[in-house]
Amino acid sequence: MKKLFFLLLFSILIFSTNYSLASLQHYQILLKVSQDKIEKCDVAVLGGENDSLKYQYISGDYRLDFISFEDEILEQVYFNESAEPLLIETPYYSNVREIKIYNKDEKEIYHNDLAYFSNVCGDGNCQNHESYEICPEDCLSGEKDDYCDELKDNKCDPDCLGKNLDIDCENLKKTEKNISQNIKIFNIQILIFVIIIIVGIIIMLLIYYFLIRKKSNQKE
Repeated sequence: MKKLFFLLLFSILIFSTNYSLASLQHYQILLKVSQDKIEKCDVAVLGGENDSLKYQYISGDYRLDFISFEDEILEQVYFNESAEPLLIETPYYSNVREIKIYNKDEKEIYHNDLAYFSNVCGDGNCQNHESYEICPEDCLSGEKDDYCDELKDNKCDPDCLGKNLDIDCENLKKTEKNISQNIKIFNIQILIFVIIIIVGIIIMLLIYYFLIRKKSNQKE
């Protein structure tokens, strides 16, 4: 019972810590748009909670959407063109995949990948910015994730190919080489077998021919 209590307490502590860290961050976007062209869009995640500007951007010709990995809109910010770059600050979301900007005609004019700012490890999906190194919960060993894990697990990591780092890839090469050699030997054996059959048929035809000719000569 005590172990269950401490485990529950530990889980709550971890969750609250992660939540606190996330809430003490915010996005800062330096944005400049001119005639539907994005001239500047610099995105950063800064420490410290700052959502005081969130509700100042509720109308404008342009709209910026924060999209999650589940294609949900997490935040919408409206703004207009300005002579100088516009500073936009919004709360941080740990599951943002990208931002998209639309003009007043609802036409998408820009999108930017923000996955590298996100923390969705543990959702069961190996996202493009994750790997076995940083998120083994989602990314399995031996998968294509831009990380060579060098583990001996009977799986050739495709990220290790050509690097001579994964012993499984070396074993796979040897296996493929052996299979290739066996196929060549098998093909040679088949060829020899076919040649023997053909030669046998020719010999039988020759024997038959000579027998028929011999009988024909005897009758004469």
